[in-house]
Amino acid sequence: MAADHPDPFLVESPRGVLANLRAVVNQGTLLHMRLKSRPQALITTLLEVDGRSSHLVVDASADDAFNRRLLATGEVQFSTVIDGVRLQFDTMAPAQTIMHDGRQALQFPFPHALRRIQRRDHFRVDIPVSAPLWCQVPASEKTTETLRVKDISAGGLALFDPETLVDAGVGSRLEACTLELPDIGTITFTLTVQRVGTTSVPGGAATRILACQFHGLSPSHEIMVRNYIGQLERMLLARRKGFD
Repeated sequence: MAADHPDPFLVESPRGVLANLRAVVNQGTLLHMRLKSRPQALITTLLEVDGRSSHLVVDASADDAFNRRLLATGEVQFSTVIDGVRLQFDTMAPAQTIMHDGRQALQFPFPHALRRIQRRDHFRVDIPVSAPLWCQVPASEKTTETLRVKDISAGGLALFDPETLVDAGVGSRLEACTLELPDIGTITFTLTVQRVGTTSVPGGAATRILACQFHGLSPSHEIMVRNYIGQLERMLLARRKGFD
């Protein structure tokens, strides 16, 4: 890419690369590992990241032939998704076989850069019934209603409105809405209704939903929304793994 059009997703600082890779280790996120010249990809885990000795360690494949090809190649590609953000990085030298905690593993040189493709506007997280999120929405000039949030992203949210408490159609603007994000804080914003529809809820009943886009969300409030989404994803991941 030309110098006057830098890659907006590229992380090149050693500290930035190290921080992102440590997050993968800490959260136990699965990695796709493949040879750059081949379409086949295998699933592995990042076991260790060592910034001082400039290496990282991943689980070896159960496919011995694939491991042999890894040891002979100079280009291996990795990708994963963490907190809704895709991470991609390459290693440019052959791996080494080592033992890590009593099992076979592969040691790679530390990547010089990685791509952090963050597109949360298109990444919505459903809000679990066990940890509901509520939004204060103006129903008229003098009244507000509290609606439960169905899902949320950095670009907007969807609201349950089973009793049609908010008289709004596509294109309606809902001013001075507020959202209290647990353990993070309260934010204020405007919503524009993008879609009005129905969705099924437990029990088979259909309920009205308002799919909305954020407007007037300050940079600090956007960060708060992103932090809440990351917090929620970690909670849901822990529950799926049986840790909560």
